[in-house]
Amino acid sequence: MAMSIQLATAAGGLVSLGVGVGDVAAIISYGKRIGNWWTGPSGDAELLKLLDEDGNSVFQRRGLLDIQAFNKRWRKQIDLLANGRPLRLQEKEIEKVLGDPKALVQDLSVFTGVMTCLVAVLDQFTSNSAVRSIIHDALRDLLKLHEGSEDILRSHYPSRLNAWRSIACLRGLNHAVEKCRAELIKRGNILSGRMPEAESSHMGQFIRWLLGTNEPGFKTASSDVAGVAVCLRSLGLDSLQVQADGFPEISYGECTVIYSKQPFLHDSTTIPPYNDRLALLERHMVVTIPLQHPEETVSVFPISLECQNQCRTAWKCGQSAAKTVAIGFYVPVRDTSFVGSSLELRYTIVDRGNGVKRTSAGLDAIVRTYGLVKNRELVDALNETLGSTQPEILSWLYSDLRNSRDISNPDMTDKQKIDAFCVFQSFFMGYYYTVFGRLVCTSSLLSQTVEGAWGFREPGFLDYMASLFGENRNAARLVEVDSPHRKTDCRVLTKRNILSVLARLFLGKSVESDLANSSVSCLGIVGKRTLLSNSLLGKCSSPKAVASFTLLDVDVGGIPRDHSGLIRAGLQSIPFKFKDLKLDQSERLAHIGVNEKSPEEDVTLNIEPDWEGNPDTSLLCARYKGRRVATFSPAVADMSFCDSYISPRPQPHGSSIGRRSTLARAVEVDISAIIENTPALPLLHEDVDFPIIFQAFDQPCLRYFATVFYKDSRAITYLATDSVERAMDEALSRQGNRKKLCTTIIVAGMADNSETDIPKYLVDGFMTYEIPGNTV
Repeated sequence: MAMSIQLATAAGGLVSLGVGVGDVAAIISYGKRIGNWWTGPSGDAELLKLLDEDGNSVFQRRGLLDIQAFNKRWRKQIDLLANGRPLRLQEKEIEKVLGDPKALVQDLSVFTGVMTCLVAVLDQFTSNSAVRSIIHDALRDLLKLHEGSEDILRSHYPSRLNAWRSIACLRGLNHAVEKCRAELIKRGNILSGRMPEAESSHMGQFIRWLLGTNEPGFKTASSDVAGVAVCLRSLGLDSLQVQADGFPEISYGECTVIYSKQPFLHDSTTIPPYNDRLALLERHMVVTIPLQHPEETVSVFPISLECQNQCRTAWKCGQSAAKTVAIGFYVPVRDTSFVGSSLELRYTIVDRGNGVKRTSAGLDAIVRTYGLVKNRELVDALNETLGSTQPEILSWLYSDLRNSRDISNPDMTDKQKIDAFCVFQSFFMGYYYTVFGRLVCTSSLLSQTVEGAWGFREPGFLDYMASLFGENRNAARLVEVDSPHRKTDCRVLTKRNILSVLARLFLGKSVESDLANSSVSCLGIVGKRTLLSNSLLGKCSSPKAVASFTLLDVDVGGIPRDHSGLIRAGLQSIPFKFKDLKLDQSERLAHIGVNEKSPEEDVTLNIEPDWEGNPDTSLLCARYKGRRVATFSPAVADMSFCDSYISPRPQPHGSSIGRRSTLARAVEVDISAIIENTPALPLLHEDVDFPIIFQAFDQPCLRYFATVFYKDSRAITYLATDSVERAMDEALSRQGNRKKLCTTIIVAGMADNSETDIPKYLVDGFMTYEIPGNTV
């Protein structure tokens, strides 16, 4: 009976499908706070009731959506973040566990279904701010607002928009639209890039015609309106048709968009009039990058086939030059050079190439301005790409980007200059994506594409990189390091700098100003896709994992974020107390020859709002066997984990680690000490010469969690990897080989220590780890 009651609820359904209790609680609580798929239908019903509106009569045009067929089609899958990984469940899997998918994915009303479709489609065509404005204005016109109802709509609208976006992501509508739009672009039916926000009013007119009238036809010259109409039809608005050259032939119906395609916008051999050139330049602020073949990004640019081929070659040359650029990170536990960001890792860009020989003034200027490092490999690759470019064009290319900005002026129609810029841009985009792509895991994306905040004749991203790394940089600090190859320069950046770059490269958005407005550490960014620090997903087995990121395309409706989509860290809230042991107690608890041990299972880590502080910030909640243990700040844990990490010893090629080491004498502490009703962690007497070993062998999440246990005590934590004995030696070394130690905590190690071959070097006296990995 209890089981049947549980399965009758959506919450119980999620748990039965394997979603952790913590994730379910976060989805429910945050859905009520900011809106997500959980509160989609109920929230819409509440809004319409407050406005005294009948959901069936909001839209004047009837028969637009067969809601029964729509619900049957779009409950066949759910895509959400659960247990730290993307969970994609098909209808058969849901039916097998729950019997009826409706126990989890409830039917939508016509109103919710149509609004979800509109948001899913518009999200693929224009910016978030434009979507927000277009949908709000359309609702204001469609609803019969009485006195005070404008305030009701305004107060409920943000959560409704979040819910429609969440439903579209959960049920896969966004993937379907992305696929449909990509096919239209490939066939040349519509233009690539985002619709300029200046055209929002025309898109709004189309939506009001579609939903608020019964007029049979809507004439447009907008590629975006035509594309939106086709995508809406693909989702289930079957009565909506598009009549245009190049589209399937149809008869004029009761709901038809008549599209007059402007051929010069799709033709690279024709120079369009000024206003149309301006429109073309404005819409290419965002491009789609196919991750498997990123050089094909330029295939949609309105340039000749010959120039496109040159751009593809240039992209690959940039990728080759990037092989001699290393990206790494360190923990600045004593670094105060970055004021206001003390809880952030520092990232490093290190030259792994050879010294530069003599080169031309033009190429040298470009390398010093846009190169992450200055080495022979970058100069040679640039020379191969731009070496045949006329000197005056090369001079223009450098001076224009830094001064006159001629390339973004619609009046400029010089084909040689435009082609030279496109080749130059392609080289550096291949270079940047290869280096920074090492930080981002994209393997879970259903569609292996990302959006970049750059485009045709658009120098903004190059300007931004020059401001970070060029001679007149305002962010990257320059230091000298002894790398594994030679003494060389190293650029040092904050995590915020890195997030700003990754947002432009992989999310198609700029977040610098949002990041600058708070001193709280940022852990990720929610946009059309979501970029998360790995530790939020339980990827915390090594410093490399902790310092990297994952890009997701599933619903993240349970993750707190601020109004701009930034995921910020909450305040540390570990509740543990400490118990000072007397000398005889310490001696009595110590054992001889202590081996590493593993608990029955690892802890699970779930993201939840900081309810006791700011609910728009995130904490990690640790659970053991489903039991809630504690919440803590992932920003603090990231720093503690990396700072306490003891690197494994290099192993001869092909060999494996033999028998695990032991501690000559130690006090053992395990998970039972922190799941007691009133946990109190022991602190050894200051006169003892042995440590506490926390038994968490081969449990990566528990090891990560353990580094914050003693954060506010007099103890010092060391995170063992291949050898607890080596960790103890490191503790002695760091404490000056004193016979009497501060209370030393050794966290048991890992069986797999695959980072032994990762290059490490000192930056400002801090151990820096290099990050290898997949590149774009």
